[in-house]
Amino acid sequence: MRGLPPPATDSQEDKQRYADAVGKLLRDFKDPATGELAFTTLKQKNDMIQRTLEQIDEHSPLHTALLTSLVSNMGIGSMMTQWMQDAIMSGGVPKEMEDW
Repeated sequence: MRGLPPPATDSQEDKQRYADAVGKLLRDFKDPATGELAFTTLKQKNDMIQRTLEQIDEHSPLHTALLTSLVSNMGIGSMMTQWMQDAIMSGGVPKEMEDW
């Protein structure tokens, strides 16, 4: 990730493109020893992001991009938890399946 060029400008669009590129690197990162995806759970990914955030300058573009990925992952985790709660409370049939 540190080899990724920083945003070309300070514009929101360039910052978002950079954050998207960092997110893609995180999703696609493979363990060099096995060739398998290195982070298969949100917890693994979030733990790695938090460790990395502790090691880099908080004013760097990479810090902002990693923080964006962390917040996104937390949102995904929250949505998954809500969906699972809805499925359990509905007797195993989530709301979006009722119309089928």
